Amino acid sequence: MRSLLLFTFVLPLTLQAQIQSWPPGGITASPYVLLLPDNRFVPSSKRYNMVWSDQLFGLPAGQIEFTAKNYVGAQKIFSYQADDYRAFNPNFLVISYHLACGLNPLHNDNCPDPKTNSGSGYIGVVAPDGYVSEWENYFSPWLISHGIAVNSAQYENMFQHYDAADSSHRVWHLDPQWLMNIENDDWRTYMGDVCTEWMSGNENEGCFLDVSVETMSSALYNPNEYDPAPYDFNWYITPHGPLGYTVNSLADFAAYMNNQYLHYYQYLYPRFHMAIVDYLVLPNVDQMVTGWYNPTWLDGDGYGETVDGAMMESFGGYTGSDMYLSMQRGIAHLTGRGKILLAQFTPNDDAERYRRVGMYMLMKNENSFLCIHPGNVDWYPEYEIDLGNQSALPNTIDDLRVAGSDDASLFRRDYDGGMVLCNTSSSAMSYSLPGNSWKKVVTSGGGAVDADGNISSQSITYQPVSGSVTVDPSQCLILKNDSATGMNDEPEQSNRMIVSQNFSDHELYIHLSIQHSTEGEVKLIDVEGRTIQTLFSGTLSQGDHEFQMSIGDLPGGIYMAEFTGDGALVKKVMR
Repeated sequence: MRSLLLFTFVLPLTLQAQIQSWPPGGITASPYVLLLPDNRFVPSSKRYNMVWSDQLFGLPAGQIEFTAKNYVGAQKIFSYQADDYRAFNPNFLVISYHLACGLNPLHNDNCPDPKTNSGSGYIGVVAPDGYVSEWENYFSPWLISHGIAVNSAQYENMFQHYDAADSSHRVWHLDPQWLMNIENDDWRTYMGDVCTEWMSGNENEGCFLDVSVETMSSALYNPNEYDPAPYDFNWYITPHGPLGYTVNSLADFAAYMNNQYLHYYQYLYPRFHMAIVDYLVLPNVDQMVTGWYNPTWLDGDGYGETVDGAMMESFGGYTGSDMYLSMQRGIAHLTGRGKILLAQFTPNDDAERYRRVGMYMLMKNENSFLCIHPGNVDWYPEYEIDLGNQSALPNTIDDLRVAGSDDASLFRRDYDGGMVLCNTSSSAMSYSLPGNSWKKVVTSGGGAVDADGNISSQSITYQPVSGSVTVDPSQCLILKNDSATGMNDEPEQSNRMIVSQNFSDHELYIHLSIQHSTEGEVKLIDVEGRTIQTLFSGTLSQGDHEFQMSIGDLPGGIYMAEFTGDGALVKKVMR
């Protein structure tokens, strides 16, 4: 277990052997309001750095309890394992897995066996029942059921090619899998059908859609590097580029990719957000550092939304101007827009882990999560850094700049009890600290959690600093201020609202958990915001409150249960 000597409290000896729970005070709902299955919610990461795991398979009992109590949830987990985790945390989120634009290998031998971890190592589809051979289990049967497989030329149109419409000129994907033509209506329908089938009634809160990224690698998209010659041909430029498109430059190709992903996810998004329940759309967008390609498709447009958030895989892996791009685009497309961020990376060492967590703390919102060392059950001291609540995040990183210009700048994010500084320039930059009582946060240790759920030795110490501090090139500093007010307060608890329906007698039940007495109203409204019925208006005391109404006489459609008072809460209702 960790040493408790560096904390301001000491637990009774009888509790030191128990598995910890994170964060202190328990989870509360983030502002990202969805009607997830069984009234689960996206937890708030306000104040605390919280953890979302990449994959959890075949863990011993102690690690299952630890991850359930300390992690938000996991992707690449089998649905029948969900209850093992929800025995300790009913809100543990389970996300299924599918490649965004490709199929997994044709045979199960190419997918790792979760019991033995054997196989080629290529990641296959993680369906409710486990790793499967998608072609044999889902894709081929679906083709047949839709009358497509009877004509090979017909389903051949679902695959992307670089310069010729035949199987010897296929474009391959990273894993490698067949790369799909995401413009194709049959492929879009297949993705919508199979993913919603997996999620519906299978304990899933959404789907992680892997590899929605840009690339210029000839080897990545074309294994036949010498066909056509020369070796370094620009595969994305006409006539080798996307079939049916004229692409003369990287700018053309960037516009093509943004258009493809925009329309593709606008097709999938409403199928994940059905009338009765919402499912999360979470693609992998990598680090978003390619200069020629800014993934504006993440923002959606007037014709529809695209994603609920995204994973930035290998988060913070680049320095200098690319470090700037990663944070700038992460804020612009995700956290500054209130969307979910999964910041995933594998730490090379303590210093690199600290740097990347500093980047995360500079750009996190209230539904941002860390995923360090994916695939392992780990715990690091950076998770337990507590600077109090973070300041409101602007929708552009430029509003956080305190020195420098453009992509060579020093950025500052304030917290109630400290600040984070990140330097994206190639030179060290100094910053004059306001006031006194500043300390540099220093972390060490951490790592694997053992089979019993015990944490490796780790520590957080504080080195006094005054006057000014120097932030090295492409580095971050995390600073605490002991004189700040509110740092010793108990974690702020949010109001909670749970909505349930009895579809047989058309009764609606609203449960409110109020943390502090407040003036408020409880209403049912329509999608235009018009009040259908006010269930309560007045003073709500601290504690639990129940409301009930019949909705049998309402026209069919979507409505919202709304609480307004100390904050606002909205939940979807289906008639």
